[in-house]
Amino acid sequence: MKRFAVIISPTAEADIVDSFLWGCEEWGVDVAESWALRLRDEILNQLRLFPLRFPIAPETAEVGIEFRQMISGRYRVLFYIIGNEVRVTHVRGAFLGGGVEE
Repeated sequence: MKRFAVIISPTAEADIVDSFLWGCEEWGVDVAESWALRLRDEILNQLRLFPLRFPIAPETAEVGIEFRQMISGRYRVLFYIIGNEVRVTHVRGAFLGGGVEE
């Protein structure tokens, strides 16, 4: 089975941190920390093995690069693939609305 290297960009990392800080205020530190760990694990595990199973993102038409999106709860993880690398560019919140997924 082919495995991909997953690279989380500084921008995507900042997106996660911003959502974590928001979560600390809304849900408390323990729940926000648990959420952040689950999200990171999901990004790394899903994209390392199966990045091509995720649909093409609407942004593809705008930028000319084949972006894909992974939905995790109310978050949308945007990434593209080059060779054996998956490059995560953004983690956008409030995709589905609502609270923390437990």
